[in-house]
Amino acid sequence: MFISTAAEHLLPMLSLTLIRHAKSSWDDITLDDFERPLNERGRRDAPLMAQRLAHLLEGVRPALVSSPALRAATTARCFASTLDIDAQDIRYEPRIYEAEAATLLSLIRGFDDTASTVAMFGHNPGFSELCHLLARCEFDEMPTCAMARIEFDVEHWSQIERHGGCFDRRVARAEKAEIIAGAEIVEKRLEKLDLMG
Repeated sequence: MFISTAAEHLLPMLSLTLIRHAKSSWDDITLDDFERPLNERGRRDAPLMAQRLAHLLEGVRPALVSSPALRAATTARCFASTLDIDAQDIRYEPRIYEAEAATLLSLIRGFDDTASTVAMFGHNPGFSELCHLLARCEFDEMPTCAMARIEFDVEHWSQIERHGGCFDRRVARAEKAEIIAGAEIVEKRLEKLDLMG
């Protein structure tokens, strides 16, 4: 539960949203893994989750950092469009592709402190492992196009420590089992709300 107090508005100082790429296509077996595009479901899910993130950020524009692999880069560009961020402002970081959690943590510690809110797009298993490395998370694996937002009570990205973050449960729609808000879960919840009027 989040309680709003005067002091709490100053914290946390840094916010990181990890986003696993949307669902990709395996139709063309001649394509290298790096070049696999999003499939129809991925193209549908990414805008939905981008809208969810926009709602959570309440007008704050995050810095976007993405794996250059096509499926992650396309997901990042979709989020950029929804968040009204120029696609040219996306930073493509080759180290994200196929990275282990320790490598990703090293990358995060090197972020520019001028950006206090960052959204990073990448891949499993590294992203799921990173979530558990940074905070106590009540899930095992991130599904495609899932988001995990982790907040840190530090001033500089270089100060981030293992298990030093707080998992933001507001990313979830409802039940404990759905703390990671995969696109299908959000879509079902939105449909339910629509039916309820």
